[in-house]
Amino acid sequence: MGARGGARFSLPRARGGAGLIRELAEGDCFGEVALLDLGPRSASGRADVDSVALEIGALDLPEVAGRDPEQLALIYMNLGRELSRRLRAADERLFQAKVDLG
Repeated sequence: MGARGGARFSLPRARGGAGLIRELAEGDCFGEVALLDLGPRSASGRADVDSVALEIGALDLPEVAGRDPEQLALIYMNLGRELSRRLRAADERLFQAKVDLG
């Protein structure tokens, strides 16, 4: 069994190649925006070590709703929290970049 964590996700660049977006650790999620807005994913991922991932697709959500509506509410609540954390972090980086530029 490999070490925990070690997944990398990159965003394709307009001129080819890819740039690292961030590294993920155990318990992190990815692809949540595509799950919510039904659009295509904007990044691809690669695990650097043996990993296990749970895939929840948009087409799975109606089944979850039928079986356990409370679980579906928890999924959406946690997705909202994750997106809020990322938005706060992006806002902080933008603010810091403006401060650094003067």
